[in-house]
Amino acid sequence: DLDLAPDGSIYVLTREARVHPRYNPHQPVLMDFITHLAPDGRELDSLDLLAAFENSDYASFLDYAKEAGDIFHTNTLELLDGSLADKAPMFAAGNFLISVRELDVVAVVDPRQQKVVWALSGLWSAQHQPTLLPNGNLLVFDNKGYGGHSKVLEIDSLTQQVAWEFVDSPDSPF
Repeated sequence: DLDLAPDGSIYVLTREARVHPRYNPHQPVLMDFITHLAPDGRELDSLDLLAAFENSDYASFLDYAKEAGDIFHTNTLELLDGSLADKAPMFAAGNFLISVRELDVVAVVDPRQQKVVWALSGLWSAQHQPTLLPNGNLLVFDNKGYGGHSKVLEIDSLTQQVAWEFVDSPDSPF
């Protein structure tokens, strides 16, 4: 995934296979990054998402990471515009909303602090494409959390209450 910044630069999810002693000292694991590109495509910097979790209050989510292969499978990157920062400081301009499918986690990363400043899990499984709505709720595609089936959820990001959902039914097959 990628997102375009107001200055024309590009933020993109990237991945690199590396041997990491914490996960597998013998085989590479796929490490995920938020990479910042200049408008001409030149790489400006990169933020290691594993380090962002390790350096945060949400490091315990890493206890559920696999020991090999694709340990994160980060599949969404949304640059926050700050329009909801008055509702919750983690939604500050310049922070990123990400989806880490293999951990079943939606998180916000502060690139200035290089750490996860908010994370939520347990309401979905193998999720994709969380989007922060204008009311502060999250719209999330839950890929497998509905008895192994998919559904779409709108969740209050602060109270974790489900505001709306679309699930498979005989009248509305999904």
